[in-house]
Amino acid sequence: MPTAAEAGGIPPYPGAVALARTPEDEPGMRSLDSFTTDPYETVVAFYDSALTGWTRIIDDEVILYDPGDDSAAVTVMPWNGDEVPEGQPEILYRARTAIGTAWRPAPGAFP
Repeated sequence: MPTAAEAGGIPPYPGAVALARTPEDEPGMRSLDSFTTDPYETVVAFYDSALTGWTRIIDDEVILYDPGDDSAAVTVMPWNGDEVPEGQPEILYRARTAIGTAWRPAPGAFP
């Protein structure tokens, strides 16, 4: 996972496994999906502390963190491995929380 400096100020969640880089929805944006076996509440508490000054938006059980300048975003949501098709990485079956990140990288940063 990229460092916070490489990913729009978003710190990587300790121990999370990054699995998917999704296509750019918006030119210049990078995104990464990661998963952890830690409880949802623990991950939310980490980002509440790490992203002070960012807006926190709650939509049902999905938390969205936004710095307010269209440069980055983080989503945290509970994860249910029952929805995973067979043959996927083991972490997807054991994970309890999904973390989505998106950012506009600085020139020369994490591609």
